[in-house]
Amino acid sequence: NEGRWPFAWNRFISVQLSDPDTFMVNSSRVVGIDGTDGASVSEGFRRGRAESYLLLEIMRERIAGCADARIKALASQLGVRETRRIVGEYRVNVQDVIDGVRYDDTIGLSCYAWDLPDPQRPSDQPMESAKFRPRTEVTAIPYRCMLPQPITNLICPGRMISVERNVLGPLRVMAPCMAMGEAAGVAAAHTVTNNVPFAQVDITALCGTLIDTGAILHVPEDGVS
Repeated sequence: NEGRWPFAWNRFISVQLSDPDTFMVNSSRVVGIDGTDGASVSEGFRRGRAESYLLLEIMRERIAGCADARIKALASQLGVRETRRIVGEYRVNVQDVIDGVRYDDTIGLSCYAWDLPDPQRPSDQPMESAKFRPRTEVTAIPYRCMLPQPITNLICPGRMISVERNVLGPLRVMAPCMAMGEAAGVAAAHTVTNNVPFAQVDITALCGTLIDTGAILHVPEDGVS
C-alpha cells in the first residue's frame, strides 16, 4: 500500500452481516495496552478509534466496492484477550492440549484453535505449526482450573483460569467461557444445597447436572461426531 499501512497487524478481516451492504470489520489489533490499567485502556480506545478511521480511508481508496463506505458503529469496549490468571488447583498446559487429555473433572469442551497471537505481532500465531497442532480437535476444561489456591470457596470461570498462556488460545473465547460459567453456576448451587465450599463439590453430581441440562462433556476419542 505504498506506505499507507502503518498498523502492527497485516490482515484484513471482514464478514458480511445480515443487513444489506453491512459488514463487520474485525481487523484492528491494538498492541501494548495493559487491560488492568484504566489509563492504558483509555489509550487503547483512542488508538483503536483512530486506526478505524485510517483503515476506512484505505478501504475507500484500495478495496473494490468500498469507495463510499462509512462507519456505522464502533465497538463500545476493547476486546482484551488476556490480563491476570489465577494459580489454580490444576494448571492446564500446552502438552495437555497436544495430547487431547481428558480429565475426571471435565466440565466443558472447546473446539476452537490455538489463536493467541504474539503480543507485539498480532497477525503472527506462534502455536499454529505442526509441532503444536493438537492430536484431537477438542480441548477439555477441568473444574480444578477454576479453583484459585489457597482459597477454598471461590470459583473463577473465564479467561482468568489456571492455564499456561498459550492454552488461552482455545479457552479464552465465548463458547468455552459460557461452558465454564454454566459449570460455575451449577457448582454454586451445589455449594449452597450441600453446605460445602467449591473445592469440595461432588464432581460426579456436578457433571451429572450439567449433562442433564444438555452440556456435552464427552466425545469420541477421534473427534466430535
